[in-house]
Amino acid sequence: ERIGPLYMVNCNRDKLVDLFWDRFDEKEDENALLQFYFIPAAPLQMPPSFAERMILEIIDDMDEDGDAINVERKSDGLRLKIANFEVKNNLRRTQRSFEKYFCKRFQATDFQQLLQHHLAKLEYEYIASIFKIELREWKDFMPEFLQWAIDNFRSMPNENETKFLFFIVINMENFVDTPTGEDQKRILAEIRGVLEKNSDVCTKIKGLAPVPENDLESWFRDTGEQNPNKIDEVIQTLVASLTKEEQTAYQEHEQLNMAVIEEL
Repeated sequence: ERIGPLYMVNCNRDKLVDLFWDRFDEKEDENALLQFYFIPAAPLQMPPSFAERMILEIIDDMDEDGDAINVERKSDGLRLKIANFEVKNNLRRTQRSFEKYFCKRFQATDFQQLLQHHLAKLEYEYIASIFKIELREWKDFMPEFLQWAIDNFRSMPNENETKFLFFIVINMENFVDTPTGEDQKRILAEIRGVLEKNSDVCTKIKGLAPVPENDLESWFRDTGEQNPNKIDEVIQTLVASLTKEEQTAYQEHEQLNMAVIEEL
């Protein structure tokens, strides 16, 4: 059967998806205009795709054609883009990078004018953004930068009814639930500090682990293929193409990295 872009990114993650929707519904009930979701995860588990999935599910849940939500799409018009934002060498340059991104996206020349006037006039129900930060890019000033970004969007005029959704992906090798080194431990502690100061708008979503094989089988059935022999043939062909290390991990745990599944 023909499948849409959501099926490119929606294999497994049920517990984390439920966590997101619980928090999202809570904020909707409060009519909150600002939501930040921090997603620390290993690159092999494709955390940007998880963020993309949640935005696509919101669009699907709205029962509309997507015009009520502003997102950046890739050239294919289907998959979503990561923001063209770069962490610089100091706080002010990083703030300017953030301002430049939003000004370019909404064709503005001044960031504060954009926040205080232009965005308030847009008729979107949601504006959603995906940001990616590498562990090596995380600087000492990042908590201050994140607080500055939150404060700026908090300062928007009350008449603005557009809701802003930020998904902040932090790529950390081999991370699932527990930090694997001092750098990861420090970064997670700093994120926790930001969350504690802004618990009304911030949520951390962690736990992106390799996907169990039976969840991939369920995904195939959801797309329309019900024959388990055909599904198993495809999975075993995929496993045969993996590195020896990946094959060993699969044989021991019957799990596959999301990066592999997304390629499939």
